[in-house]
Amino acid sequence: MNNPKTRKQRLLLLSVIVSAFYLAVLYGCGTGPDSGTTGTATSLTITIVPTPDTVYAGQQSIVIATVKNTDSTPAAGKTVTFSFANGATTGPSGATISTINSGLTNASGEAWATYTAGNLTPALDIIDIVQASVSGTVGLATIMRGKADILSGGYSITSFEGIPATSPIKRFSTWAVNNCELKAKVEGFLLLSGPAVGIPVTFTIFRGPGTLPAVTTILTDTNGEAWIFFDLPVPGVGAETVVRATVPLVAPQTNGGDAVSVIYW
Repeated sequence: MNNPKTRKQRLLLLSVIVSAFYLAVLYGCGTGPDSGTTGTATSLTITIVPTPDTVYAGQQSIVIATVKNTDSTPAAGKTVTFSFANGATTGPSGATISTINSGLTNASGEAWATYTAGNLTPALDIIDIVQASVSGTVGLATIMRGKADILSGGYSITSFEGIPATSPIKRFSTWAVNNCELKAKVEGFLLLSGPAVGIPVTFTIFRGPGTLPAVTTILTDTNGEAWIFFDLPVPGVGAETVVRATVPLVAPQTNGGDAVSVIYW
């Protein structure tokens, strides 16, 4: 005759084994494809965060993968491979991803990549799943390529770039050898189509060194462009800074007013 206590213990042990199996299947290679998920394998963890996580076709997002050791300290000098889900080189929207600095993690354990939204099926919102892996550890994050819903009105940053000090376009009377300008171009939708004049653009440094002037919100000129002075740290040392520009959204607009760019110096 079976001992009820022994049988209960056996069932409890079996449930623990089954639970462990499902946890291993579900989380062994990272959690589900939500923005900012964390993957775990062997001795490293990886967390992926895209900024911004909603864009229009042609706009960019900076994807930051943070790698940590088992003691939660940053894992520097690791090589992170960026792709789309299952190792694909393009996303469902036709998006592409480009690794920065060969995917090597910095002192903070961060590796960066640039995502550029594609223009496939422009009438639909498309989810691109970005993947980052390091030493068998895989993490996922999602970026939404918004549909071309110009009927909503509003504004969008259609280009954002750094102009070196050696450029013939100079908006300041004096230059230091390690200075450049940031230029954001803003355009409107629907009845507001064309260059957007007098729209406030706010510039910030998202990652990396460098400084901006005390006033960082600039109104767009008659060309729909806002310019700001960006002072690099030590020139010629070979590194990157991620800068960001934002404009106010006009309801019911939900994206398009946030842009990022990488400055190489």
